[in-house]
This record gives sequence, structure tokens and C-alpha cells, in this order.
Amino acid sequence: FVLLTMANETDPEQTREEATNDKDGDLHDDDDDDEYEEWFESIRSQTGLEIGVLVKWPNVRELTISTTLEAAEIAPMFHGTQWAGTRVWRAAVVALQYLLLFDQEQQDPMRPTTDMPTIRPESCILELGCGLGVPGMLLHEITKCSVVLTDMDSLVAQLRQNLETNFKKESSAESSTSKIEAHALDWSKEGVETLLENCQHNESDGGFDIVLNCDCVYEPLYGKEAWQSLIACQQALLQRNPKTQLITSLERRKADGVEHYLEALRDIAQHVERIEIPFPHSPQVEMYRAYGFK
Repeated sequence: FVLLTMANETDPEQTREEATNDKDGDLHDDDDDDEYEEWFESIRSQTGLEIGVLVKWPNVRELTISTTLEAAEIAPMFHGTQWAGTRVWRAAVVALQYLLLFDQEQQDPMRPTTDMPTIRPESCILELGCGLGVPGMLLHEITKCSVVLTDMDSLVAQLRQNLETNFKKESSAESSTSKIEAHALDWSKEGVETLLENCQHNESDGGFDIVLNCDCVYEPLYGKEAWQSLIACQQALLQRNPKTQLITSLERRKADGVEHYLEALRDIAQHVERIEIPFPHSPQVEMYRAYGFK
């Protein structure tokens, strides 16, 4: 299994189409050391094609994640960005490691001294642009909190199938107080309102405790409009609950548009700060926290 990272050689003038097609150079650097290979194992067919990922997180039961899409959903991958939702990205792993420091049941010596809320079974986490949803699934499995996974409509069937595979017994237990579910989400105020109406978790009317997005800002691939829509979504979530912690984890690349995104984030949130990550990680990965509706 190769944990993907987008390389840093992207030309500032490179178009989104070029960024998508040039997978061997800009989007997938095979020379990178895979520091997380013991946690993720590729599941391959008899012909050698990857069909899934076995997640072997320390001290947690193994999760089996399918990376295959329905036939009708394959074609868009060759001319769009949907393929990015079928991979595990380094920024997602770092974000997961960081958030687990705040698990109520753990007294990790690396836990930062901060007002970041402790994650409890009654907490609810929303993951935006979650792709395979690995961080959200593991956060739910380890901390027992409720999790809502969201992405574009074409990836939701895969998400729900993976939830059925890994959490079938839990979903059938009506007594369970924490839930994990998957929904399509349009990054807009209207999309957030629809999501909150459809969510099963008890605190949906009050928004979410933590809203996570991982590697969702990269202009050469996703375009400027993507992070602008992300900002609109985050603004609507902050407006619903100003105490919501917006956590952004991303891998820096040339001409990525991150500084423009952060500037827009400061326009909607009272507090925006870079997170000091207290464990070894790729220096290209940065994390930010925002909270307080402006």
C-alpha cells in the first residue's frame, strides 16, 4: 500500500487538467518513504489491482476499506478529481494522530496544553471531503464518539458500503448512543442545513463539536472555487455553533492556494491558529484550528 502525497513540483501556471493527468510527477511521488506502511496494507485482486485497504491501526481491530467504485462512477475519475477520494492521504493520518491525543480515555503525555475540547462518547465530529473516511472511522472506533462522514454524492455509496462492512453489528444495535453515518454534502449554507436535517445524532441541531477537513485545498487540482465553497460551508457550521472547532490538515505544495484560503478563514472566524504538532511528521503537513463566528 502506498500512502499518497502530492509532490511539490507543481508549476504555478499548471492547469487543473494537467495536475490531474500528471499523476507520476505532481500527484504521486513514488520515491517518498511510506512512514505509515505498517498501518495500511493494500488489498489486491488476482490481477494485482488494488481493490481495498486493510487498516491496521495500533491496538484497534482491523478495518477493511473498499477502494473500488461502481461502474457508473469510474468514468469521472479520468477527467475530474474523484480519484482523490479513493486514497488515504498523509495529512489525514497526521490529523487523526493529533485528534486522538484528545481522547477522553487516554492520558497521552504528548497532549498539548490547549483549550481544544476532549473527545468523549457524546461528542460529534463531522468530516468534510472525507474520501474513504478513514480518520472518521477510526475516531469513532477508538473514542466511541458520533461521526458524520461527508463527500460528493458519487462517493457516498462506497462510504456506506464500507460502514456496513465494518460497523454492521453496531448499526443494528438500537441502544447505541453514538452513531457513524455517511451523507452527501454540498459545500454551501443550504447544504449544511440539509445535512443537519438528515443527521441521526442527537446534537445535530446544535452543530458539531469538531469539523475536520484533510487535504481539501489545492488549487491546481480542485480549483479556487473548491476552497471558496469550503469556506462557505465552514462559515455556516460556525454560525450554527460558534464553539465548533474547525480543524484543517493539509500538505503544502507550490501554488496550492493555501494562503488565500487561510486569509478567507480569518474573515469568518474570530480565532485562527496554526497547530503545533507534537509528534514526528512530514514537514510538508500543516494543521490549523479555527473557532468563533465573526
